[in-house]
This record gives sequence, C-alpha cells and structure tokens, in this order.
Amino acid sequence: MVDNQIQSGWCDVKIAYFSPFPPEQSGIADFSYELLTGFTGYSDAIQIDIFYPEKTRIQDLFSLVNIYDLSYFDDASVRECYDHFVYHVGNNIKYHKWIVETFKKYPGILELHDLSLHYYLAEDTWLHGDIDEYIKIMKYCHGNKGEQTASQFINSMIRAPWETSSDVYTVNKHLVDIAKAVIVHSDYAKQMIKGIRHDVPVINIPLHTSDLVHDYIRYKTECRKKLSIGSSDIVMGTFGFATTAKRIQQIVEALKKYLKNPKNTEQNILLYIVGKLEDRQVIDQIQQYGMENNIIIKGYVDLDEMKVFIGACDFCFNLRYPSQGESSASLHRMLGMGKPVVITRIAAFEEYPDEFSVKISHGESEVDEIFNAICLLSGDSKILGEKGEAAYQYAINNCTLEINIQRYIRFFLDLTNGRLEDDYIDMHIDRIINIGIDKDEDYIRYFAKNIFSLSMSKTLKQV
Repeated sequence: MVDNQIQSGWCDVKIAYFSPFPPEQSGIADFSYELLTGFTGYSDAIQIDIFYPEKTRIQDLFSLVNIYDLSYFDDASVRECYDHFVYHVGNNIKYHKWIVETFKKYPGILELHDLSLHYYLAEDTWLHGDIDEYIKIMKYCHGNKGEQTASQFINSMIRAPWETSSDVYTVNKHLVDIAKAVIVHSDYAKQMIKGIRHDVPVINIPLHTSDLVHDYIRYKTECRKKLSIGSSDIVMGTFGFATTAKRIQQIVEALKKYLKNPKNTEQNILLYIVGKLEDRQVIDQIQQYGMENNIIIKGYVDLDEMKVFIGACDFCFNLRYPSQGESSASLHRMLGMGKPVVITRIAAFEEYPDEFSVKISHGESEVDEIFNAICLLSGDSKILGEKGEAAYQYAINNCTLEINIQRYIRFFLDLTNGRLEDDYIDMHIDRIINIGIDKDEDYIRYFAKNIFSLSMSKTLKQV
C-alpha cells in the first residue's frame, strides 16, 4: 500500500513537498532540486517526500528522496503521515497551477517566491474570461480599492494592473490567509506578509547558492576558454526568463550609447542574454542598431551551461521593474562567482549592500544610469575587483546551502514543537524600540548575547 511505504522510516519531521523540478524551465525548479539535494545529509532529522503530477518526469533526479504521484495525496491516511506540507509558489501559472490548487485543498506552509501573484491571477481568471472571479479576488485581497481598480481595468479605463502596479496589488492574501506558515526570501517580503496577516509564522530564508567559487578569477578564465571569449574582452550578461521587467531593451539602449564612444569600440564588448526571450522587439532593436556582434541571445540553457556564462562575465545585470516582490536565485549565483551586479533600486533588491552592487532607478534616468554603471565597471579594474570580492564574501556569509538547510530544519522543528524563535526575537526587538531602550547599548549586548546562545544551542541539538 502507498501509505505503508510512506510511513516507513523514522525522523524528527516528515515533509510533503510540492514544487516544479527540472526539466521544467523554471528558476524555482532548479532551486528546489539543489535544496533537496542538500537535505539528503540530514535524513535522521528530516524526511522529505515529493508529490508530483507526473512522477515519471522527475523520478531519475533523486536517489535518496521518495517521489509519489500527486493523486496519492488525496488520501487522508497519506496526508496524516506528514508533519508539514510545503508548497513552492511563484508567479507563473504554467508551473504552479497544480501546486496552488493542492494548497487550497490541503493548506500548509506557503513558500512564496514572488510576493506579487498578479500575473498568476490574471492568467487564471481574466485571460479565460472569468471576470467575476478576478474582481472577487481583487476585492478580497485589496478591499474596495482593489475592486474599483479591477472594474476600471475591465471597463478599459486603465491599463492592466499587473503591468503597472503589481507591487501595490499583490493579490496573495487569499493564500496567505489559509497558510499554516510562510517562508519568504527577503526581509521586505517578510514585513509585507506580516502586514497582511500578523499572526502567521513567517521566516526570511535568503536564497542559497551552491556555486561558491573560491578562485573566481581563475574560474572566469576557464569559462571564457569554453566559450572562446578573449581574456581582455568586456563581458556582461543578464540571466533568467528575459521578460520586459528585466529591462533588456533599456540595457541595449545603454550599451548602444556606450559604443558610440570610438574609444570603446576598440574593445571587444559582449552582452549575453541567457534565458527564454519574452519580448521579440529586443531582436529588432539589436538588428536596427547593428549590434549583432556585441549582443548574443542564447535563449534558455540548462543550469550547468548557464553557470558557464555567468562565470565568463565581468559583471552582470539583474534589473527588475515592475517588481513582483521576488528575490533572485541567479543573482546569488552571480555573487558566489564573485560578480558585481547592476540591480534596480526597488523592493527586496534595496537590501543588498552597495559594496558589490550598482543600484539603478526605474525612472526617466534609467538608461543613463545603466550607461554610467557600464562605464564604471568596465573602466576601472580596481573597482571591479573590489566589488567582485565583496560579492563573494557576501555569498559565503549569507547564501550557502549548508546555512540555509539548517535554517529550514530549525523552522520546521520549531513549527512542529510550537515554538517560533524568529517571531519571538522580532517581538522583543519591536518591544525594545517601542519602550525606547534601543539606545541602551549594555541592554542590547545582553539581549543579543542571550538570543545568539539560545539560537545556537537549539540548532546544535536539533540538527
């Protein structure tokens, strides 16, 4: 029987896991594959079983993780075998429809990769003519203002809200309200979730990277050899699904401006666009400007090939506007490979230190600011080197898979045992500020020392 198979084995916590996986062309698929690979070293503490609609598509991915057909999860005796159900939800209905529908039937832990799910909602309702459901969810999530905005759009009075204000109308409350807990990947997203529902357990676990390249300069040389790129070439790239929100056209405009300077045309300058291209106008733009030799569109590549392209870059772009409140796994890969990054000054991306990033506004000066970033990072090897080292140091201190696995395990254990240390810490920090003793350095040191000791002792006992 299926349920007997699932009940076999002993561990502290058992997780039913729902996510896209390779070969799906999704960053969340790659993320989950790497994450579960890391969990296999902790089988005495946690058991993770995958439920998937097409088991045969992914059954060769894992040797130490059980994979079951999604239909088995409709059996109540199967669900009773698990302490928690973890659902990875993003903004792409193609990869997440079945996950969201299962979550609605059997709520659990919502791992929210995009704070805004407006594109998902639009594809699930409006695109199929279900206007009433679109308005209903907008009203539920955003009250009368949401209902009014939805009606104005339906009546052609305004542009699609998911294209202009998805950061305002995030339409996630209908999912957050039924979640047992929420996992997000930035402090920005955590605070937004707390604002939507203050009583839900929520944790910020920064996205990991398994690509921590100690000798990243040597690695760049090796990657360039594989791609037949010269050692003195200036190479930049943008990675992941190449939507209009990635500001590809603006990058092309800025690079065109950069190449107008005769001094710059003496160098070989390359921009790689690696990821499925949404906007075909980019191709027309490149051809119109005669930049075919400078801009290479690779389209979707598998994860290993993408790593080579990132490794070959001097610096990378990770621009986002409008923001869906997302974090970026590819950005953390860049940092782990010692790459300075050009990012948009918005939402969760504002949290990254300036030591390794160049932040760009999304207003009228956007193209000029991208141009200035290209000039800075291509024209000063010292700045490029300093920012590259800062990127790598940030990654090893904040984004390792090992650190994140322990964060997940502690959170799952705390949920199981009914103690939520992160919420406890947040509560006391808020109280310290509210009663006005946040300037008392002796008390803050005492508080921090005790919290750190508590955290470490629990982690060491549990992991």
